[in-house]
Amino acid sequence: FKKEKKINDGILNQMGLEWINVKNFERDREVVGIAISILKDYTEKFVIEIGDTEFIRNIIDILGINEKDKREFIEIVKRKNREDLDQWIETKESITGEFKMLLGNILNFHGSYGTISKCLGDYRYKFIDEILIRIKAIDELVKELKLSEDIHYDLSLIPDYQYYEGMIFKGFSKKSFRELIKGGRYSFRKNDSEDKKIFSVGFSIEMDQLIKEK
Repeated sequence: FKKEKKINDGILNQMGLEWINVKNFERDREVVGIAISILKDYTEKFVIEIGDTEFIRNIIDILGINEKDKREFIEIVKRKNREDLDQWIETKESITGEFKMLLGNILNFHGSYGTISKCLGDYRYKFIDEILIRIKAIDELVKELKLSEDIHYDLSLIPDYQYYEGMIFKGFSKKSFRELIKGGRYSFRKNDSEDKKIFSVGFSIEMDQLIKEK
């Protein structure tokens, strides 16, 4: 797709890819591969951050917190403020044991796939196992492309929009530190009366910024 977005000082040109009605997470790997290929055509100096919205979503479900606490928690994680996170956890008497340990370490689950899987290895939650399977599939591609140093996994990554469900990613220029590409897996309904979700995966590219990287 191609679209224009109005901003304060002009028009922002965007292009992208959408793979509609895709339930199999294996397509996530292919979409990340296409995004990497595009970035490599314009610059060798880039980094891609990859996360999974289901990590934070499941944490929040287990917490069973109200909307106010939910907003506070998400904002703390988004700012990656460890001190505020520790203080927030201490105000919740119901958080104990293994889950308290998991929550306290939530900002540590980043780096290579090996680092993340090692850090999460002691926790026995089904959703963690499922997330690691999805990340491993992407990491196998990353290793094939010999790009491990340019890919950073971060399970505390918070998406800009709430419709994302699963893998998310952002690509940045190491030269200008600007965001060049972002996307992930998401769902939508054809209309408000339909209960059935349509699952898709894709990304958008900031074309004007990407061309400047050439």
